Amino acid sequence: MYLKRWSVLALLLCFGLLNNSCDNEVDVVGDWKEVPIVYGVINPLPLFSPMEPHYIRIEKAFLDPRTDAFQIAQRADSLYYGPFDLEVILYEQTQQGSQIINTPLDTFERVNATDEGFADREEGIFAASPNYIYKSDAVLPVGRYLMLKVKNLATGKEYDIYTKSIQPGSRDFTDSTFNEFRVTTPSTSLGIKWANYDQGSQDWIFRDIRFNWATPSDAAIYDLSLDIHYYEFEVDQSQTGEPEIPGTRVRKTLKWTPFRSVLASGTSAPRGLCNLCPQTYERFIEGDGTVAQEINGESFFRYLANNLSSTTDNNIRRCFSELDIRVDAAGVELANYLKANAANQSLVGGLFPAEPYTNVPDGYGIFTTKMFTTRKGYELDDEVLEYLKFGEITRNLGFRDYSCN
Repeated sequence: MYLKRWSVLALLLCFGLLNNSCDNEVDVVGDWKEVPIVYGVINPLPLFSPMEPHYIRIEKAFLDPRTDAFQIAQRADSLYYGPFDLEVILYEQTQQGSQIINTPLDTFERVNATDEGFADREEGIFAASPNYIYKSDAVLPVGRYLMLKVKNLATGKEYDIYTKSIQPGSRDFTDSTFNEFRVTTPSTSLGIKWANYDQGSQDWIFRDIRFNWATPSDAAIYDLSLDIHYYEFEVDQSQTGEPEIPGTRVRKTLKWTPFRSVLASGTSAPRGLCNLCPQTYERFIEGDGTVAQEINGESFFRYLANNLSSTTDNNIRRCFSELDIRVDAAGVELANYLKANAANQSLVGGLFPAEPYTNVPDGYGIFTTKMFTTRKGYELDDEVLEYLKFGEITRNLGFRDYSCN
């Protein structure tokens, strides 16, 4: 699950890592029954980067037999709990002998999402403003048992939501990564060879490159992204060889996510903090501990062609700089949620959905954790650089046949 700064600003989960379509229909049957809707994907520990706040969306749903549902959806006080209605505290659970100890980590405060720099909620069925979410600035532990307690102070009703935070292993400060969550292939020692020219056939051959990463404990779903860094600059077209005009070079980046919602091999099962403890945690039981995806060279070149403008009618030229790999991971709760959503959609297009997955007791939504790892500084093989300039797919993009590092 950039499992990046996650977007918690849709009523149902629409993640940038795991950017699946969302179904905004929740059928809550019952007269004035309190039904919480909780969505939160928090990052326990940033990877060699500044800490970002954690955001959780908490709303309510109910069926009013006397009022049209579309009218209710436009009322902010029907969607949100009041400013003093909820107490939202995150705890770490530990075992001491036969006792379970709940240690408070932080209390979430209610804030308006627009004040936090998020875009306004889209106009539609639900009220667009205000747009309340819950925020924490705490630095949270990795590999720990977490409990989010949502208490309605008006009714006394409590909802305990459990998740096991991802465990990436110890930090490797040399490579700025984690020992148990790292990109293992391809190697940075050789340029990525997505294409080579075959002298026999006198044609270009596109090659598959395998991207493999070691999986951290309790992560079950992944996004694979590539940051493609390049330079744009102006050239003097009146001179032979079109020399670069000094002072015009600008570094730019394309962010490509060729794979979203990649499921690791394994299964999930409820577990407790101890053998005799309540089975409140959904744990992921891994397969071989690695995940791999292949990207064909043609896909890479076509992505560039579809996302960069032609330079055939101007004096702008480009040269490749480097490529960074990023893998975003999320907990098994998100994997289960998306699998259940996909299964529901397969039942006559979702007309007869089964019960959606949730780890929110007596409610809807999910609470889980996320994390990412990066490996930076990849170069392209010389033949790939040559294809960028002369190849059929990218010849109009103005690339030089050399890198600009």
